[in-house]
Amino acid sequence: MEFAVYTISVRGFISKVYEIYKDDQLVYRVKKPSFFKFRVFNFTDRSGNQVLKVKRYSSFFKYKFVFSNANKSIATFEKEGLENFYRSTSIYGHHTVHGDFFNSEYTVFDEEDEIAKISRKRLRSDNKYGIAIIKGNNELYILAMVIAISIVNSLRRKKG
Repeated sequence: MEFAVYTISVRGFISKVYEIYKDDQLVYRVKKPSFFKFRVFNFTDRSGNQVLKVKRYSSFFKYKFVFSNANKSIATFEKEGLENFYRSTSIYGHHTVHGDFFNSEYTVFDEEDEIAKISRKRLRSDNKYGIAIIKGNNELYILAMVIAISIVNSLRRKKG
């Protein structure tokens, strides 16, 4: 089984910028298009071309994200309640993400099969994620899930 391995570094205090590396090469940057659009995050490639948009909707104890490509929705990604459980419906199928109590380890499932592992060092840094994705799965879609999880964790820390 072959894996694609990524690292996501989170930079910035007021306005977060996510830098996504594969084999120590920057492949994507994720940031808000402007200070005033605080619920939208754009994925851009190395050339600065937008490849994906992540838009956040939230209400009391519910977080919802819509991933779109060229203004066409490709997925919804949702978290409800206090449990560390996410659900996604996309053009790639139905997926769930199960996290541990400490928000440091996550597993992405396609039906019953494990397709990706996400980890964050708890005591070292809230600002770095490691992701291993089984080849053959849509990597950009799974990376968007990681960004959404990071945003939810950041919002939950601010409330607590």
